[in-house]
Amino acid sequence: MSARFKTPPRLGLRQRGFTMVELLVALAITLVIAGLILGLTANSLGSWGRSQGTLAAESEAHAVLDRLAQDLQGALYRDDGGVWLVATVQADTGASGAWVGGTKPPATSFDPATPVLGEARFGVAGVWLRFFTTAQGADDRTGDPAAPVAVAYQIIRRSPTPSGDACHYLLYRSVVAPSATFAAGYDLSAPDYAAAPLTDGAAGSVRHPGGQQVIADNVIDFGVRLFGHASAAATAGSQLVQIFPVDATDLDYQARLPSTAGELRGRFPAVADLMLRVLTAEGARQIAALEAGLITGEWWTIAGAHSKVFTRRVTFIAATP
Repeated sequence: MSARFKTPPRLGLRQRGFTMVELLVALAITLVIAGLILGLTANSLGSWGRSQGTLAAESEAHAVLDRLAQDLQGALYRDDGGVWLVATVQADTGASGAWVGGTKPPATSFDPATPVLGEARFGVAGVWLRFFTTAQGADDRTGDPAAPVAVAYQIIRRSPTPSGDACHYLLYRSVVAPSATFAAGYDLSAPDYAAAPLTDGAAGSVRHPGGQQVIADNVIDFGVRLFGHASAAATAGSQLVQIFPVDATDLDYQARLPSTAGELRGRFPAVADLMLRVLTAEGARQIAALEAGLITGEWWTIAGAHSKVFTRRVTFIAATP
């Protein structure tokens, strides 16, 4: 008996695969979803990077303000006519003799007396602050005792490495050794403090600090406002009066008059308001690119958009050495 063979049923269109149109639609949908995921990932990474940069700037600024507060609260003063504290808003970059290039515009870097401290601008190189304070302890390496030392804070744009590849805006805290401070004298107007630097730690380092004296990176402005009591006989409820800067032309303050002097000008301050403007990591990258000519833009517009301002009020507890 002959076998019967059946013809297999014809496969429908759906059983044989996808049409070209369906493949293209599926590909388009996949690309759209992938684009959305990529965009969300990029935004998340960008936000994370900005947050990390902001946190780093905040951490650095708080550490600097803590150090400043400690130094200022230990500041020393004597009614002897000597200069025990100086705050100079730097109209140029010549004080240290170490400033390297840069494009921070001088014409728009001044507004030290604006009512809001966080909106003020304290010159091309910020405030150069120097004063005498108590050393934190004896130095066994040099044999120096715990004694008064001259301290200076200033911004210098220079390379943080000996190779000198890239320049940053660096905040320095330079400390003159107790023995060198004693030799130079407790008067910041003395010649040794204005002279060219000798060695790191010598009296001249209040002007030209050494590389190891960097306390913070990417600090593009450092400001100080000083206040005195309206009455020479200071009481807990006495009114504070701003004694520096009193206007946009007031660029130098020297505390040298006795604390009982009737005039406020020249009196040792009772309170200081401190301001730091610190670039975020993205801000540092953009400012570096701007100054290298890789991008175009206005310096302060970029810096303002990618930096944070930190302020602190410090009360002096001036002591006589």
